[in-house]
Parts: sequence; C-alpha cells; structure tokens
Amino acid sequence: MKHYLRYTTLFLIALVLSCGSGDTPVGQGVGQDFSLADSGGIAPKIQWDYRNPFNSPLSKGGEGGFERILHKAPLGVYKVRATLLDTNNNPVSGFQTTKDVAPGDSGTITFTSVPAGTYNAKLEGLDSTGTDVLYTGQTNGIGVTANQVAEPSVIARYTRADNASPGSSGHSPANGTANIPANTKISVQVSDNDAGVDATSIVLTVNNENVTSKSSIIGTSDNYTVLYTPSTNLSGTVTVTLRASDLANPANSMTTETWSFTISSSGTTDTTAPASPSISFGSATTSSQLATATISATDDTGVTGYYLSESSTTPSITSSGWTSVTSTTSYNANVNWTLSSGNGTKTVYVWFKDAVGNISASANTSITLNQTDTTAPTAPSISINSGSSSTTTTSVTLTLSASDDVGVTGYYVSESTITPSLTSANWVSVTSAASYSATAAFTLSGGSVGDNTKTVYVWFKDSAGNISASASDSITLTISDSTAPSSPSISIDSGASSTTSTSVTLTLS
Repeated sequence: MKHYLRYTTLFLIALVLSCGSGDTPVGQGVGQDFSLADSGGIAPKIQWDYRNPFNSPLSKGGEGGFERILHKAPLGVYKVRATLLDTNNNPVSGFQTTKDVAPGDSGTITFTSVPAGTYNAKLEGLDSTGTDVLYTGQTNGIGVTANQVAEPSVIARYTRADNASPGSSGHSPANGTANIPANTKISVQVSDNDAGVDATSIVLTVNNENVTSKSSIIGTSDNYTVLYTPSTNLSGTVTVTLRASDLANPANSMTTETWSFTISSSGTTDTTAPASPSISFGSATTSSQLATATISATDDTGVTGYYLSESSTTPSITSSGWTSVTSTTSYNANVNWTLSSGNGTKTVYVWFKDAVGNISASANTSITLNQTDTTAPTAPSISINSGSSSTTTTSVTLTLSASDDVGVTGYYVSESTITPSLTSANWVSVTSAASYSATAAFTLSGGSVGDNTKTVYVWFKDSAGNISASASDSITLTISDSTAPSSPSISIDSGASSTTSTSVTLTLS
C-alpha cells in the first residue's frame, strides 16, 4: 500500500516528512509531492527550526526524509502548530500539536500511528496571542528522482519575495527635541525583516558630514544599530541623514531620511547615568523560556535604551544587545526575554542608557525555569469555617492548602464537581509557593427554608498548567423563616354590609 503525503508550508522554517527506516520513497518529487511505500500505519515527522537561515535549500534529510529549510521567521512568533489535514483540508482528529518556541530553538514533531490515506501536513507559526502568522513565498523546483537519497542534493530552493526597503526606528536624540546635552551621542536602528540590511550600504551624515566611517554599526542584518560619538561637543541645530539598502536588491534603498534636534543653548553636558533601575517578573517560576519582565528607570534628560542579559558584566555602549526606546525621563515597560535553556534558576540583569551614553548601575531578579514539570499539585485540602458543621449565613471562610515541587500558582473554588480547564475564568492567581496555605472568602449558593447541605470543591494549579485532583468539604446551611405573613385579609359573609344573625361566615387569606 502507498500513503501519499503532500506538504505545504504556510510559515516557518523547516519541515521534514519522513517515515521509519523501512520506508522507501518512490516516484518523482520536486519538493512538493511525494509518496511513501508502506504496508501499515505511517509516522510522519515535522521538523521546525527557528534559527532563521536565509535562502537555505530544501535538501534530503536522509533516507525516507525530505527537509525543507525556509528563509526566516517573522518577528513575534512564539509557537509552532503542526496539523495533519484530510483531502478536504479539514484537520484530522488527534493529529494536531502546538509547541512553544523561541529564537534559536529547533525540534521535531512526530505523529504516530497515522492510518492509511492521503494527507496534507501543515506547519504554522502563531504569535503570542495564538493568531496565525502566514508565511508566503515562491518555490523554484528542481526535479529529482525521490529514491536517490544516498547523497545529499538540492531538491528545491524556497525564498521569500523581497520588494521592501529597509526601515529605521529608535532615533536618538529624537526628531524635534530641544535642550539636548552638547556631549550627546547619535544613534538609530535600521532594519529589514526580509533579506536583511546591507551594512556596506549604510550612510550616516551629521550636518552634511559623512560620519559613517567614524560610527559603530552593531547587530545583525535583521537589525543594525548605527552609533556615532562626536569627537567634540555639538552646538545649535544638528541635522542627521540616513540611507541604506537591503541584501536582496540594491534598488531596495530607503528614501534618505532626515531628522534634527537642538543642543542646549548653554552648551551643558550630561554625565549623570539613569537612576533607579528596576526589573521584576510576574511569577517566581515559569514553564516557558519566553518570560515577560517589567523594567523601569529614570533620567533627567531621558532614558533611550535598555540592555538585558543573564551575565552580570556591564555592557559597553557599543554592545550589540542594546534595545533603543523613545526618550523619556521616566521609563517603564513590559518586555520579553528568552531565558537560557535548561531548567533551574535564571538571574536576569538590566542596564539603562541615556542619549549621551551614560550607563546605569544594574538591577537584577531571578526566575525558575521548569519545562519538564508534569506533576500536578498534591495534597489539596479545603475546610469551611474551620470545620464547622453548620452555618446560618451564605458568607463563609475557606481554609485552602496544597503542595507542589515547583510551586502552586492558583486555585479554583466551586460548588460544581466539574474539573475546570486552565482557561476557566474563576482561577485565582497566587504567589508561587511550594507549600501553599491561605484563607479565602466564599459565598455559598442559597437554598430553601430549613437545612441545606452545601459542598465546596477546590483545585490547584502550577506554572506548567498541571491541575490537581479536587478536595471538598461540606457544611449545612440552615435558613430560618423570619418573615411574617404578608397581605392579611378578612371578609364577613362574603363582604355583606349587614346581617340579622349573630352567626357569620369569615373568609380569611
């Protein structure tokens, strides 16, 4: 029996479809369609690679395997999703996997026991919100015989069409700013997310002087920072221009960009570094290498950049890891940082700089990375009103506790026995603790007059998303009748106005 596999790539980087060592590819392939001879179920492998190689070829990945390496990933992609589709391009139940990724990561997603049939294998990139990031491109196929796999050879080359020019950002000092210190440095970022910026094409001028050779060009072709340090103090109005082309086509040249700023009329200089540097993570533990840090600092003339690292060594002003920001005297932001691989405690340092190049002292914080935590919190416990058997009010106090090797990060309380999902709205987040214990207010549902048995359930979760078994406790809610009858009514002889007898009939309600 033959299983026909067709694969398409909406995004990304590397796609390998292969079977076991006993499978022999047959037929003709140009990097789009091929068939695999197999007598039973197949196990296609989808390999992803977030190392951003540019213009790498689609090559044979060994016997039974074909490897497609694409251009590069769009910025802001932090997940890959692999899906097997049927011939109508509908997802096949049970054959979809999503993995967190970070720049520099690579790996393989394998689907096992795929039944006989014809499938499409789709590999997608998702941004941090879970939205598809479509990757478009063009294929130039080279026909080869698919079973000639003894020696590596190019099957097809896949490149992204590039008609866009480089762009710039992070101008420092910013256009139109005034009272800039006379000893300021000048910096700007120039980027191109397709082919990359041609560093040799960058031209920076200051007051009509070409200062490119006197500048530092820092970074990679995706994003260069151009930094110029004047040999003497500046004065008056300073005009700066920038132009650059990309690596794909010299004709893709950005329109010459011009901006200006004004030096302080007193010619004062700035030798004071940004103050009050701060960094923190929202949680003490994480199961993802991609962590979000809150950073802040102040500066009299303006914070213009920050530098994150897991090294305590203070960076130089020409280090490649600086991120430029719009100048502000009080800077505060949430920024993403990719932790180094491997479980354990990670200490992350931050420095800030101003337009002059003064660098702050460092601040640091720690976070524990655990990507192998599959154990849910244990020993869940709940007690209502310290173990009381009954209550006359729906407002009660719960005593909660649980343990987790990495840390309990939340709890969910309900009168329903249904285990909540991680996306349920009523999870309460708590500061991560290996041994968690706390009290919480809770409102019981109402009932009828008399005794009502109420059972409250609790679940706990950790940072990896593992949910504990439930624990429960019960209490009797006694509701007394404290309401007097209302709307009393009486009628004599059905409302008659008079009678000749002492015996009458009363109608009561």
